[in-house]
Amino acid sequence: MVINPVLSVVAYDYPIEKLGVYLSDDAVSDITFYALLEASIFAKHWLPFCKKFKVEPTSPAAYFKSMASSTPPNNAKELSTIKKLYQDMESRIENAAKAGQVPEEVRSKHKGFSQWDSYSSRRDHDTILQIYFMEMTRVPKM
Repeated sequence: MVINPVLSVVAYDYPIEKLGVYLSDDAVSDITFYALLEASIFAKHWLPFCKKFKVEPTSPAAYFKSMASSTPPNNAKELSTIKKLYQDMESRIENAAKAGQVPEEVRSKHKGFSQWDSYSSRRDHDTILQIYFMEMTRVPKM
């Protein structure tokens, strides 16, 4: 899943004003765009969790895998909550991939999906460029 490396990089302990994440679009499908949209929503919970508990590795999949073989941490409640959020996000993405389409209620709420509406193929669209700047102090706390 492309979202794990993206979440890992943005959770990296590095000055946010010096960190940039660039994704290159190689005729990506709307499902990949959807996965990144879902990841951006999950990141609002994952980043504060990483910061608060000094999470390593910062890739959610790798972190949860490493936690499976260790003793229960003293942040078990928060860990359970963040893991459930991740699994729910992963399930929504997998369901969209299996269905071969993004849920209509999601498509209608985000203008980025309109890039695929006017083309004959879902892999044939104009470049999508969105730049986000985020201050860690504005990320909601868990």
